[in-house]
Amino acid sequence: MKMSLLFITLIIGLVSGALIYGYTPAKSFVDKWLGAIAPYEDRRIQYRFKDPVVNSAFALHVEGRSDEARTRINAALTANPSNAEALYYLGRVDLDQKKYDDAVIHLKEAAKLDAKLPDVWSYMAMAYLGLGQPRNAMDALQHVSSQPTGAPSASPQSSPTPAG
Repeated sequence: MKMSLLFITLIIGLVSGALIYGYTPAKSFVDKWLGAIAPYEDRRIQYRFKDPVVNSAFALHVEGRSDEARTRINAALTANPSNAEALYYLGRVDLDQKKYDDAVIHLKEAAKLDAKLPDVWSYMAMAYLGLGQPRNAMDALQHVSSQPTGAPSASPQSSPTPAG
């Protein structure tokens, strides 16, 4: 009984890490495991940014060139301060760099402009957890659970997160 409870806890931990994708010490194992249980992985919904500057910044950040990505995103925001995609991705960069206050500000503004951005509420919840604010994280997650199942943000891996 004790061993099966430990095994179940381990599985729950790995699946939770997989849902947050990129925030698990067993990332390579989880990637292989998810590939084994999700044969249609290549067919899942992938969010594509409409703004080419944000697309290129996204690619730079995934490659580990976050400072260059931040520069491009800031340029896009200078040209259009209400660019929801740029704000969303700036929040993602902030979150990956553990700048939780900035991440919350940018993600909140992006959600205000476009609440259908992929996983915006999930990333906001992670930023709140980084700040030690579990109540605010739960409030953000309430938005996730209220999303229709066909929405693009319903995919827990709608866009990759760079390995950290």
